[in-house]
Amino acid sequence: MKQMEGRYAYDTLSDNLKQLYAEIYLIIGNYATDIPLCCVDFDDVKYVGECVYVDSAEFFYHDGYEYIRDVLGDNVIRIRFKPIYNMSFEQAVELQSVINEYSTNALAGIPFGASEYDKVKYIYEYIYYTTEYDEEASYNQTVCSVALEGKTVCLGYARAFQYLLNEVGVNSSVVIGSVKEGEGHAWNL
Repeated sequence: MKQMEGRYAYDTLSDNLKQLYAEIYLIIGNYATDIPLCCVDFDDVKYVGECVYVDSAEFFYHDGYEYIRDVLGDNVIRIRFKPIYNMSFEQAVELQSVINEYSTNALAGIPFGASEYDKVKYIYEYIYYTTEYDEEASYNQTVCSVALEGKTVCLGYARAFQYLLNEVGVNSSVVIGSVKEGEGHAWNL
């Protein structure tokens, strides 16, 4: 749980929900599935799952979650958490190496001792000048599209920005909503 401190959504949670967050984070991070959680409140599990999602650009290899409620009579006795992975573990490892290389190259130009503001500005400009908006980009909802092709959509931009900011110690979350006309959009907090 100590590792999670400083993540925006995590820091807004009560202590018992922080434990749930850490469990969900570890499940996804270890590519596990069908794991019983410490919590039996479905609303809490759903909410905390979303908190992990907005805080974690590093989980590019999953598309959501399934929750299985085990009941005895009218009582929920256990909730099992099943992430939905969009690729095999081997594919995720391969893509992670591409992301690592991209990250190393992207961050190489940050001057030693740069302020937080200068890091944020540099990363923003790096992504802006090296990435093109393209709805047809592969993995366009994740950092992968930026690292692989230099093409993405708004959520891909936000995830790449979040990923690189986290690499330099600047915490960021993704905000997902819609613009005035109702079209979906994503940006960073």
